[in-house]
Amino acid sequence: MKRFIVKIRRQFITGLAILLPVGLTFYIIIVLFRVLSRILYPVFVKIHYFNIFPEEALYVFSFIGVIIIIWLIGAFASNFIGRKLLKYFQNLIEKTPVISSIYKTIEQIIEALLLEKKAFKEVVLIEYPRKGVNTLAFLTGELEVDDKKYLTLFVPTTPNPTSGFFIMVEEKDVKRVNIPVEDATKLIVSGGIITPDKWKRRRND
Repeated sequence: MKRFIVKIRRQFITGLAILLPVGLTFYIIIVLFRVLSRILYPVFVKIHYFNIFPEEALYVFSFIGVIIIIWLIGAFASNFIGRKLLKYFQNLIEKTPVISSIYKTIEQIIEALLLEKKAFKEVVLIEYPRKGVNTLAFLTGELEVDDKKYLTLFVPTTPNPTSGFFIMVEEKDVKRVNIPVEDATKLIVSGGIITPDKWKRRRND
């Protein structure tokens, strides 16, 4: 009976680890759309041509308007003029005390997690915090110091893999692991509950 309860509890925690990131993502998107929709709704109300539509239809128009606005911002930021204005806006924020540090932190997290900029090249294993104890880390780059080749690594923390610390380790002391960054992130977030299939098979063998 005790084993059954432990198994159920473990499965429940695994379910939470899977659903929470999805739920939080949808929650943030819904809140964003609601805020922007409330801004657009009064605009549609004041336009004479939209008075023939019921109130529910105006909310639908607001929702569609939000999608178009987000797409237009992305398209504008992708061209030359948009990039210049975006850079000017970023420089302005970076000169503002307090706000600059918050903006930079959020920007870095979003770029690492959402945009197609592969901040983490691959997953590696290192002996940390002492010999005989292995820790997962993400490879971010390579450099050479005093004729020695070092790998620059980001060591994430559980359960938030966007926080952690930067270390430099000699290449000979780093073990390359053939698992995707996404699988390693799930393993870290879940505290080892969600194990990559590659490692599951080895464990069962």
